Amino acid sequence: MNGMVVNKVEAPLSLSYFFGLGINPGDMDNVQDFYLVPSGYITLFAILIGLPALLAYRVSLSKKK
Repeated sequence: MNGMVVNKVEAPLSLSYFFGLGINPGDMDNVQDFYLVPSGYITLFAILIGLPALLAYRVSLSKKK
């Protein structure tokens, strides 16, 4: 790779960085790639699917009363 050393380092990363929200220009210097680990996918699923489902269920229960 043209004399460059590539190190793979596991580090916690906020989901907001994955979506591109709140990133400062210098935060991602020298970062080539990042990906979600299984716990990140679970959190993403809970936020995108679970939370709206719970809210819809709660609204439907309140309309039945």
